[in-house]
Parts: sequence; C-alpha cells; structure tokens
Amino acid sequence: MILEKRKASPPGDGALSMIRFGDPVMPIGFAANAEHVAFPDVPAAFELTRDEIHSFLRLITRSLHVKRHYELFRLVQDEVRNFIPHRILVSAWGDFDGAELKIDVISSIPGVRTKRPASCDIERLLRALYVRWLAHGRQPLLLQNTFGELLAESNCRCNVHEALHGMNVVLVHGRHSARDGTDSLYLTLNPGPITKIGVSVERFRFLADLIVSQLDIAFHKVAALKRQGESGTPIAQRSNGLSLREEQVIDWVAKGRTNAEISGILAISEFTVKNHVRRIMKKLGAANRTEAVAKFRRDVRDPRTRTNGKGAPFAAVRE
Repeated sequence: MILEKRKASPPGDGALSMIRFGDPVMPIGFAANAEHVAFPDVPAAFELTRDEIHSFLRLITRSLHVKRHYELFRLVQDEVRNFIPHRILVSAWGDFDGAELKIDVISSIPGVRTKRPASCDIERLLRALYVRWLAHGRQPLLLQNTFGELLAESNCRCNVHEALHGMNVVLVHGRHSARDGTDSLYLTLNPGPITKIGVSVERFRFLADLIVSQLDIAFHKVAALKRQGESGTPIAQRSNGLSLREEQVIDWVAKGRTNAEISGILAISEFTVKNHVRRIMKKLGAANRTEAVAKFRRDVRDPRTRTNGKGAPFAAVRE
C-alpha cells in the first residue's frame, strides 16, 4: 500500500506515530532491497522477486484509485499484463444461472469492446467456463486445447467472437463473495503462451490468484457499461424452453456424469439435479437421458445437424 509519513511524536510521550496516504512506504514483510519475499505457508518456489514486488505494489496502488473505465483499461494493459500476458480480458458477474449476467470486455484490439452487438451470445461461453471453474474447485484454470471446441458452439461473428477465435490459451479464474454468495469470473486470453518462460504452471496459478484478487477490487469500483441495444429488459426465453441451469445440467449429462457428480459440480442437491433431469426430458420429449442429450445437441446446440437428422457424437450417458 502507498502511505505517507507524518513526523513521529517524541519518544516517551505516550502518543502514537501518525501515518497518512501519500509517499511510498514498503508494507510490513516487504523489503525494498530484498531479492525475494516469502509469504507465510507458501513454498519457497513461489517467493516474489524484487521486480515482482514493485509490480505488485503498483497494481495494488492503481487498483485502489480506479474510478473510470479508461483507468481500468490502463491498469489491465500496464500492470496486469506484467504478470499475465494477454490480448483480451473478459469479466462476468451477476446471475450465472439466469438472464442478468453482466459483462465487461477490455482489449487493445480494435472493435473488441463491451459494446458488442445485442445478438452476441458470449454469455453462453462464459456460463460454460464458469461451470468448469466451479468443477475445478474455484482455482485458476488453464485451457490450451479445449477452448476452440467451446467457441465452435456459437455461430456469432461479431468482432469479439472473431478475436476470440484467434486466442489459443485462456486463464479462467474468479472471486467468490462469502457475504452475498455471488461470483465474479475473469478470462484472460492470449494467442501465444500465457505463462512466462521459466515460470512453472503451479507458480503461475499462485500469481494469478494474487492478481485476480486485486483486479476484482478495481472492477467493483467502476459501473458496468451497457452493450449495444441493451435496454435493461431480460433476455427472451430460449427457444428450446430450457432454463440456463437446465442447460448446464444437460451439458454434464452429455459428458457422462451421474446425478451425484453433477450435484457436486454445480453445488446443488442430488434431488434438485434429478428434478432438473425430469423437466429436461419432459420439455424435449425424451424417454431417457440418452435421448434427451441427442435431441438437445441436434436441435439446439448444433444447428448444422438439423438437415440430416443425426445428433453429434457424445459420451456414454449413465442412466
């Protein structure tokens, strides 16, 4: 933190030394001339170097002073990229199970902005990544080979989606608020490696957790931008009649997960999962889980298969 010293009271007069904001002062536990700084209960391999210390302190200071979107943009471009190389950063927060999901897109790529067309369906991608992050125990998640498969599920060709198709590595991480039970999700995307040379994946995840914590503070200080055509009204119900939670459930059913496993992944009761599956089969007119997956993929997830009447291949479904 950046602090400013006042003149200390004379020794022995019983008064406390005063501290105010302004001039730089190293926090307790940090030394300006130290080559590495260790955190309690953290392996030695994760110690911060002197350059990382100063970069992290700059990030903390600037995140506390963010008030406008331009300041948030500069923070991401200047400080966050020192730790997490990326070309696009996407933030999502709100109701991941319903229609009220808010999104911010930050990038120096021309045209890649929050104010994307109203027809853009990036929410579906973010909800799918959110479920994977939950299944990963809310820990930093690196995707290098499977991101393209998720993008292929959308036919959107807006500037944001076109830019996403050029990204090969994705870091997915977020913060959970124990106070109100909400989550915020952050995606950093890069066409090349997102971990620096010589930095292990484990150490990178440790650093990513530190950086996203500060990034979350900065994002909460700025009001959300509206997308093009957004009027504040809820998004129309999906044509297949399934709720967003039901789509999440059928996704995991298609991956061969049991009700008990889905319950753990989505943090809901097994009884609730069972009810979701029953409603899904009723809405899709399916006699069993396997038929429900086939109909969902054929008629909803992959419009290209509608012409030949064949569903996309899927994992063995456990009834």
